[in-house]
Formats: sequence, structure tokens, C-alpha cells
Amino acid sequence: MSLGQSRRPGNLVGWLGPALAVSATLALSLRHVSGYYPLFDDFAIFGALPDASATSILLEPHGGFYRPLGLALMKLEALLFGLAHPAGLAAVSVALHAANALLLALLLHRAGCPAARRWAAVALFLASPWSGEAFFWASAQFDLLATLFVLVTLLATLAATRQEELWHAVATAVAATAALAALACKESGVAVAPMAFLVIASFRDREPNALRRAAPVAVTLVAVTGAFLALRSRLLPGFEGPYGDFATLVSGGAGVRNFLSHLEAFLRLPFSATGPLLAGLQAIWGSGVLLVLLRSLRRDTLGTALRLLALAVSLAPVTPLATGAAAIPSGRLLYLPGLVLVLALAGSPRDHRPTWFDGVAANLLLALALVSLAWQQALWHAACALSRHVVAAVTPYVVADRPIYVRNLPLRFEAGPHVLKSYAFRFAFRDRTVPPVRAEGVVLERNPRRLRIVGREVDPFSEGSPQPDDQQLVLPLDDSWLR
Repeated sequence: MSLGQSRRPGNLVGWLGPALAVSATLALSLRHVSGYYPLFDDFAIFGALPDASATSILLEPHGGFYRPLGLALMKLEALLFGLAHPAGLAAVSVALHAANALLLALLLHRAGCPAARRWAAVALFLASPWSGEAFFWASAQFDLLATLFVLVTLLATLAATRQEELWHAVATAVAATAALAALACKESGVAVAPMAFLVIASFRDREPNALRRAAPVAVTLVAVTGAFLALRSRLLPGFEGPYGDFATLVSGGAGVRNFLSHLEAFLRLPFSATGPLLAGLQAIWGSGVLLVLLRSLRRDTLGTALRLLALAVSLAPVTPLATGAAAIPSGRLLYLPGLVLVLALAGSPRDHRPTWFDGVAANLLLALALVSLAWQQALWHAACALSRHVVAAVTPYVVADRPIYVRNLPLRFEAGPHVLKSYAFRFAFRDRTVPPVRAEGVVLERNPRRLRIVGREVDPFSEGSPQPDDQQLVLPLDDSWLR
């Protein structure tokens, strides 16, 4: 398989698609940064972290998670920007995502991947239409940070396969440190040891001794992972989290169903289209991905199989949670697995046999990825605008002592971004005494530019049931609030 490969590195056909895709993705990202406003968990994370002590971040779970390094780095953001300057939070997310794309480019370069094919893979990862939530939502920076350190681990492991004695030990130490950092950012880092071994082993043709030299590094990574999990189990027994313990969440076949839902999400992207057009776009995308993978398997069966096995391993830590196909929520769970998928699509470094199929397939996948990403960004923009308008609408009611009852608080878009929880106002108005906020949540639809309520949900953070003397607030949810 040759994703985006051309007959010469400078061939316009091989470079034009990736260059346009990177430019379009960066333009969408800049538009997102300029219009960003806190959403959902942003209020609790970036609103509470300035008051969290370094000791509590290091030694205590927060929100049912133990992510000390991720929280420490996000606390710095909270102190620098806070909820008052949300564009800064969004800019950090975009910068982290871009840094991951550059690290991927470096990994593929070190592995010997041809330049045009390498940048086609980087352009696809930069778009990451299966996980736009990871870089469009500030609260998902845990995934960006964990993936960054996983990439450093992969690079260090690859370096260890090429070094002798002292430098091999240095590279192993770097890999172990980066793996520990990934674990301290998010639980998905638990798969770093087998992932690193499988990915580096897939480059065996370029590095004949890769397996022998990567094995000690993998053993070190397993030891680091075990030590971290032992510490975490003392703080959160039974590998518990806010959704329950791991064993319960994957019992009764739920783990298998969720694993398959994750795979399906890679083959069915969210688009703004409906009916036959939506089915057609998803069929073209899914067929394109599968054909590219099949071509890669044909040209390098073992190497591609190892990368696909690494993909399965990367999905294991997120099997307790489901991901909806053609949906935006929980897309952050697919960010790290998406990186491994792109490695599989990029094919073998030894493959230097370009065909017209390779260029057409790469540009077609990039075009569809951008169509999906542009629609997702528009929906995130609408969610941010809606959150900003709701906070402004509630402001006049905060001055009174009576509780506030919001009869139609926008919780989320259907198959789209989450918007608000009732506790958000405590952090949005942290310089005031905020009365209790009770709310009835609504689910919204925006298609194509029309806003309407399609369902109602209980807000679990509503402060009690509404009372007759509450301040009643019905938000005028209309299309003007989306701009």
C-alpha cells in the first residue's frame, strides 16, 4: 500500500492533496480557536484546577480519575488563561495536536517511509475525522497529552533498536520516562508497551535486529506500567473510575460490543448529509479505508498485520466505553488508536512501488475527511456560541438569592458536542455567590442550520427539584444563538 505515494518526491500529484488538506485543517482549527467558549466539563476542570494543590494533584484522584501529569499541565493552562480566556485553552489543544502530527512525521521518516506517502499519512492524522472531539474540546487534552508521550516512546524505542550499549540504555530510559508520562496523563497509556513492540517490530525489514533490540525496551515498559498500575490501585482499588470498575464495564459481552463499535466508528464518519447521500459518503469512506488496508496487507502482510494488532491493543483500554459510529461524542477515545490506524494505512517503509490507485485513494480519503471535519467544526462552533449565550442569559438572575430553575438547559446536541451542565454557573461566576441552579436538560438538533429540541434528559447535577418560588428561566433557543 502506498498512501499518497508518487513517482518522484516532488511530483505535484503526490504533494498537492496533503498540502491542501493540512492547510484546510489548520484554517478550521484557527476558526475554532477564535470562537471557542467553555463547554461541559471545561467549567469544572479549568474552573477548579487553580485551587487544587500540587499535593492533591499528585497523590489524590480527581473526578474518579488519577491523571497527575495531565492535571498538572492543565492547571498551568487554567492559571494562564482560565475560563475568562477560553481561546487560550483551545489554542493549546490545537498546538498539542499539531505537535503529535509532527512527531508522527518524524517517526515515519525515521522508519524510512517515502516523503510523499509520509505527508499524506500526516495530513490524514491531522484531520483525524474519527476523533475531532480530542482537539475541538479542551477537556480532551488528556488524550492529546497521552498520545504525545506515546509517540515519544515509539521514537525512543525505534532509536534503541539502532544504538549500541550506552546509547541503547539512554534511549530505553527515555522510552520508560515517556511511557510513565503517558500513563500519568490518561489510562489509555496502559497499552504503550505492547504497542511499541508491535509497531517497531513491523519495521523489521528496515531494522533486521529490531525484534531482538526492542524486546528489552518492551520489558522495561511493562515494568513501568506495572509499577504505575500498582500505585493507581492503591488510590482507586479494582481499577475503578467514574463509570465503574473495569471488570464490570466489560462484563456480559459489553467489552466485545464496544470494541466492535470502535472499529465501526473508523469506517463510518459523521457527515452533515442525510439519507442516501450520507450512506453513499460513508460507503465510499469505509470502502476506501478497507481497500487501502487490503492493498497494504498484500504488499507487506506481516508488517501490516502487526500494526493492525497494535491497533487492537490500543483499543483495549477504551473497551469499557462505547463510541457511536457517525457520531461526535466519545471520539476522543479513538485519538490514540487513530494514530495506529494511520500507521497501518501508511504501509511498509520498504514499499516504493507507486500506482495511480495510491494517489487517488489518498486524495479521496483526505477530501472526505475534510468534509466531515468541516461539518464537525461548524457544530462545535455552534455549541460554543450556544454555551456563551446561555451563560449571558443566566447572568441577570445570579444577583438574586433565590434558586434559579432553567426549564430548557441545552445539555448536548444529538450525536454532537455536549454543551452545559447546571454546575457550570458556579465556575462561570466564581467571583459571585451563585444561588442553587436547578435545570431540566434538553437535547438539540442542528441540521443544516436549524435549531430545535429533539429530546429531554435529566440533568444529574441539578440542585434539587424545582420549587414555586424559584426564579423561572426559559431560554429563547433559536438560530441566532448559533452565531
